[in-house]
Amino acid sequence: MTKTETYEEWAKALFIKEPANMKLLVVVDKLLTGFDAPPCTYLYIDKSMQDHGLFQAICRVNRLDSEDKDFGYIVDYKDLFKKVENAIAVYTSELDHSAGGVDPEVLLKDRLKKGKERLDDALEALPLLCEPVKPPKDELEHIHYFCGNTEIPADLQERKPQRAALYKATASLVRAYANIADELEQAGYNSADLIRIKQQLNHYLNVREIIRKASGESLDLKPYEADMRHLIDTYIEADEPRKFHLSTIWASWS
Repeated sequence: MTKTETYEEWAKALFIKEPANMKLLVVVDKLLTGFDAPPCTYLYIDKSMQDHGLFQAICRVNRLDSEDKDFGYIVDYKDLFKKVENAIAVYTSELDHSAGGVDPEVLLKDRLKKGKERLDDALEALPLLCEPVKPPKDELEHIHYFCGNTEIPADLQERKPQRAALYKATASLVRAYANIADELEQAGYNSADLIRIKQQLNHYLNVREIIRKASGESLDLKPYEADMRHLIDTYIEADEPRKFHLSTIWASWS
């Protein structure tokens, strides 16, 4: 392969297999067909497309990838929504409904309505998850329920599923909130709801951090801050900035 082809294969493999290390992939006329990247969640459209080409493009984000991904997002800079509707209509008109199994229909859903449903579900899930915590449900009671005696490894291991459920539910709440954080009122929440939601979000983020530290699943760096500053001051230094004339830089490039 050429250098360009080798680079493309490397970038695509990284985007598919290591999404944390390749979060953004910019393409022009490729990857509309024959390319599946389940972690791909957002598609930013900045070119005019229509019919099957448009539909194939938006399908890049419809691959499920674990329980946390229910759908993908399309950010449309070209005002193609009507064309999206037409492309879906063309696609669904060609589907074979006689084969049985899962209905292959494609449905358009209101983003804010769906976002509100997800946020409401997330806000409901965490209180249910923490319901067994004994009153007054302060820090110690949460630690006891999710960790047991933190000095006994068997207690920590036994309560690991509860902690995993807490971490997952909190992450779902954060994502659901972030998706419509700037449009909560448009989604149907009033001013009192906004205060309540923010309080609940902060509360469960605080609970998660308490449990992580108590279980040893999160490293508290505060005790090491002084030592870290000492290491940085002692062993890391930067030279004084040097001024370059533009003619010198241009000559070095030439």
